[in-house]
Amino acid sequence: MYRSTAKTVLRSFLGVCLLIGGSVWIRGATEEAMFQVDPLGFFANLVTSVSIDGWIGTAFALVMAFISAHFYNHRGRAYAKGKAEKIASPGSFRFVYRYIQLTTIVAAVGTYLTHARLFLLIHQNLFLMYLGLAIAALAMALFVTAKLNLGEHYSPCFDSFVPRDFIQEGLYKYVRHPIYMANILLLTGMLISTGSLWIGLNLVLLSVYYIRAAQEEESALEKRFPDYRRYKARTHMLIPSLKLFFRPKYRKQVSH
Repeated sequence: MYRSTAKTVLRSFLGVCLLIGGSVWIRGATEEAMFQVDPLGFFANLVTSVSIDGWIGTAFALVMAFISAHFYNHRGRAYAKGKAEKIASPGSFRFVYRYIQLTTIVAAVGTYLTHARLFLLIHQNLFLMYLGLAIAALAMALFVTAKLNLGEHYSPCFDSFVPRDFIQEGLYKYVRHPIYMANILLLTGMLISTGSLWIGLNLVLLSVYYIRAAQEEESALEKRFPDYRRYKARTHMLIPSLKLFFRPKYRKQVSH
């Protein structure tokens, strides 16, 4: 599991290195000069030229990549064991998911290290950088919590199965798709932090696929679990209703 996680983070890092090299060329280096660059000298200059804030952002992005890769490890499709009924989902989302995962990390790290125009920047504001990081950190905490709440009932939206039961506790008491909510909030935080429209495009793309996937999942769950309609009536899809926080506690309804 950890080997697969490390490979995902390594791919992201290599992608960042390639784009950093490209941004150096775009900034005015000639092709001949690029071949004469000493790799060790290049990275030594990079280390000394990046601010402490840039390194903090970079460290956050890489930690985020590691946590995400770890909790999204689908090796061996263990999530499919004991589940036979599939849920319809867009086949292209498997590739779109990988694209969003890798390019978000590349754009974030590249922005923190270089501030190159290649990443379609709309601001370089330090306050917004840290505000976005705080939002992204909250989103990551929500994601991990929701993933643990779901437990063995989880399956990825691009290869989704009807679970043996549907969860109504933890974050699922307040919103029907907290993992989707957390990932959308995460990209929103990274957009605010980096100011990269590249990440903004990823946010729009992810939201469209998530809404489609959520609709397909809910349709399948309504057919499988009669109580799901009542659960759906008192909760929102992606944004929790404030009314839920002030309602008396309800008894958990379990479908078998």
